[in-house]
Amino acid sequence: LKKALTPEQKQELRGKLPTLFFEYDMEFHATAQELANFAEFGDTEAVAKTYSSMINQCIRCHQTFAKQRFSGFQDGDE
Repeated sequence: LKKALTPEQKQELRGKLPTLFFEYDMEFHATAQELANFAEFGDTEAVAKTYSSMINQCIRCHQTFAKQRFSGFQDGDE
């Protein structure tokens, strides 16, 4: 099921989250769209590469913004 934020919820988030979060979010969604496009055309090599990039984007965002929320999360340097 696709959920959507209300305009009020979007405004509240914009006031609470840093600009960098939204930059990461836009990059992630663009990469997800690329992944879908490559999958649709059966380009398995590009799918694998793009999927890896997308996972690294997840890790980067979680390292930056969610370490306190996911206490067991560790990056490769720890």
